[in-house]
Amino acid sequence: MTKIYFALLLVIVVGVGGVAQDNSSKPISIQAGIAVFNDPANDPLTIVEFPFSVKRNQFDFILVAETNQYRATIFAELVLSDTLGNHIDSTSTYFYTQATSLEEAQDDDIKLFNNLSLSVESGIYKARLNVLDVTSKKKGSFIYDIIEIDPLIFDRPSLSSIELAHSIRSIDDTLGEFWSHLTKNGREIIPNPMGIISESDSVLFVYAELYNLSYTSNSPDSFALAYRIYNLSGEIYHNYGEYTIGKPGPTAVITNALDINGWDPGKYELRLTATDKTSGLIAESAKQFVIIPLSGKISDFVATSYSSPLDTAGLETKTNWIRFLVDPADWVTFGSLNETGKAEFISRHFREKDPTPGTEENEYLEDVLNRFNYSNQHFSSLPDINDGWRSDRGRVLLQYGACNKMEDAFMPSGSVPLQIWHYYFIDGGVYFVFQDLEEYGNFKLVHSNKSGEVYDSDWEEWVQSNGMNSEFSPKRGTKSTLDPLN
Repeated sequence: MTKIYFALLLVIVVGVGGVAQDNSSKPISIQAGIAVFNDPANDPLTIVEFPFSVKRNQFDFILVAETNQYRATIFAELVLSDTLGNHIDSTSTYFYTQATSLEEAQDDDIKLFNNLSLSVESGIYKARLNVLDVTSKKKGSFIYDIIEIDPLIFDRPSLSSIELAHSIRSIDDTLGEFWSHLTKNGREIIPNPMGIISESDSVLFVYAELYNLSYTSNSPDSFALAYRIYNLSGEIYHNYGEYTIGKPGPTAVITNALDINGWDPGKYELRLTATDKTSGLIAESAKQFVIIPLSGKISDFVATSYSSPLDTAGLETKTNWIRFLVDPADWVTFGSLNETGKAEFISRHFREKDPTPGTEENEYLEDVLNRFNYSNQHFSSLPDINDGWRSDRGRVLLQYGACNKMEDAFMPSGSVPLQIWHYYFIDGGVYFVFQDLEEYGNFKLVHSNKSGEVYDSDWEEWVQSNGMNSEFSPKRGTKSTLDPLN
């Protein structure tokens, strides 16, 4: 299978619903998404696409005398970095859109679609999508907080990301280059970057790619696809049943138009399961989408984060986030689940802990990610290893949060460094003593007075005799604002 990736020269213009507003003093509003095509034929690189859309009336149009048309010119740039903000790669494009009059240019119902792509190795990244109005210099940005690219799979069937679209149709080669910028594998795909669908829509368009099918030309066999829709409680909302399809080769392109006519507004998750009829092996992929009511409004996404890091992080990383956050009994339950069950367990954990469930933000998730990232940046064994969350200090930070006071000290008999973390409001005041036994910055937990943690009576005596116990905590009822780990 050959993928086609062209830079966009002229956007496709389609009519979409919207709300009239004055954008003259606002940053450019962007709706953006991500799709990962991890075809092992591209070894060792994965193709990552960043589809996005912008409203046409946000841009300034100028008259082009030769054509008697009004034109707006747009610059888009995608910058990829590592988790510390170091530049990895970038790609960009200029494109333009035309209107016959300024009145037409201000039509609030028109969106422009584009798609940037990069080929990357497996790893964890961040990205920023910048869009600039070349005429007015007005700009906007869309932030991808976490992008996790899993290693390529060679030994079993695997699915790409599910890409949602406003429309998908076959393209005749005679249409030429004009249509090629939003096509893959002979299909024109008008992306729905954030999976936002109107209650009036009756169809959900789906695109995906299936890799590593068992295939021989003498016995091509078939594979099966199952589409299921789940609500946010993890219950099946709709089951489309199973489709059996003949194998075109070791790789297959999957497209479908799923009937959603009459569905209630709300958030849903589409789960796609592919089963190789030859090997019996299964591949799964999932994608969330939102159906908005006819009377609702789509808020602008200006300088915002991707809808949730839970959408872009891999299962292994999400498992690491919660490893020290759940009690032992729940952890045993988690270990007994399949991949789909584990993903739902993690989503439910963060959903139930959200202190403001009626808002888009999940402050608990943000706090956990801050602790996780801090641990990897400051406690990892080597740069770029990102194993700081596994260290003793990382585990304590994730499990208990940031301490109220941190003391640096040394062993009285030598130069071995110590760190003592004080938590004033846990069990009336507890502390953790970390010792850099090898003097390489790898601090091990050697003692704590917290119930259930490692306890050493010799260290307890040393802490007490050196005045480093909880008597230095604030009086009960007062709260320290000291937060040395943030």
